[in-house]
Amino acid sequence: MHFVYSSYCLHWLSKVPPSLYNEKGESLNKGNLYISESSPPAVSLAYFLQFQEDFSVFLQSRSKELVCRGRMLLILLGRVDQNNHVDRGNSFFWELLSRSLTILASQGKLNKEKLDCYHAHFYAPSKWEIEDQVRREVHFSRPI
Repeated sequence: MHFVYSSYCLHWLSKVPPSLYNEKGESLNKGNLYISESSPPAVSLAYFLQFQEDFSVFLQSRSKELVCRGRMLLILLGRVDQNNHVDRGNSFFWELLSRSLTILASQGKLNKEKLDCYHAHFYAPSKWEIEDQVRREVHFSRPI
């Protein structure tokens, strides 16, 4: 291929990061659907590592399909701050959804235990994280 176009799919992870759960299967991020202000640092790291794995597979696959000097246009949700995973633009939606589901659980309309172990398979990478992954893929000789 000479041109690859991917629009709004790469921020969805292939799975919820397995390391969000301890050895007993309990969530490290109880009460949150995604990375939030109250999430421990291990939660951000788990999502980041899953993103790295998934994005690396995507890049390896595309590198086999692209011709020399081929181009890719990738559109995905991301975040501005490289060090802060709680981005108002992305986290706001997850916070609203989390609050709504918590209200439903408090009303007995949703099982609280199931809610505590539910996590979104979503990650909003920073520009730096995307560029770093592209640099690591040896078949792409030029940075973004």
